[in-house]
Amino acid sequence: MIFVYMATFLIHIVKIPASKAMDINTISMFVLLLVIPSAGFLSDRIGRKPLLLFSVVGLVLFGYPLIWLMHHDHYFWIQIGQIGFAVLVGIYLGTGPATMAESFPAHVRCSALSIGYNLCLAVFGGTTPMVAAYLIEKTHDDLSIAYYLVATAVISLFVVLKLPETAKSTLR
Repeated sequence: MIFVYMATFLIHIVKIPASKAMDINTISMFVLLLVIPSAGFLSDRIGRKPLLLFSVVGLVLFGYPLIWLMHHDHYFWIQIGQIGFAVLVGIYLGTGPATMAESFPAHVRCSALSIGYNLCLAVFGGTTPMVAAYLIEKTHDDLSIAYYLVATAVISLFVVLKLPETAKSTLR
């Protein structure tokens, strides 16, 4: 939602020019590019779970306010909202791959990750733009997508709370 659908949201809902929406997205992608490896490095030092918790709690608490910021016609506020998401999602993406790999025994790791990750990505990632457009159309509330984002972050929070810390594990 944050990086794929959001450009459509900015163009069609917020009514900013496509070139500006793409500029905003490109800048946030650059921030994401810096955050992901930094989060991976940090997760090796302080653990996976604290960073995952920071990310999902941040999305729960700030999902609505960041989308609200992006619903303005001033590019500065839109960019701040998008960068806020880039930081929170970047922390999750920088920590997630190691966490997922360490969650499965070596003899099933490749199959479990391939099936689990890609199935979830297809179901949730593939349908998110459609769900977002549907929510806005049916509720007549441009910010209704924030509720979907927060709801999925709450689900992620429950999953992260159940995860064991694996950063210092010797069973890799």
